[in-house]
Amino acid sequence: MNVKKKILINTNNVVAALELKNICEHLEYSSILYKASLEDLKPIIKSLRPSILMTDIKITAGQDIISEAEKVYNEINLPIIFFTIEPAVSFENRMSGGNSVILTLPFTGEEIIHSINILAENSEYF
Repeated sequence: MNVKKKILINTNNVVAALELKNICEHLEYSSILYKASLEDLKPIIKSLRPSILMTDIKITAGQDIISEAEKVYNEINLPIIFFTIEPAVSFENRMSGGNSVILTLPFTGEEIIHSINILAENSEYF
């Protein structure tokens, strides 16, 4: 039996959530939508065991987005696609340790598909 891989989508942006859900379905992944803090997601992640987490990441003044992304990855230990409005993140610098991708909003469907494929290639979760 072929089990669909799950992607947990965590965002408060309803339009983005629906677009991401459609992309996941197109790629034949099941998707689960949530709107929670990263702390509240930890038990949900343990219960649902998704292959990828897609989530917003909020950065305050003086924080380094790459360091913050790595900190969240280390806490959750799951491949993550982060979304941020931080314009200083260039496409070449969006990879963080091979286990997470940081995308600047607005993102394109192609960027999401490319990011999922990169994480699938580099992950033990697939």
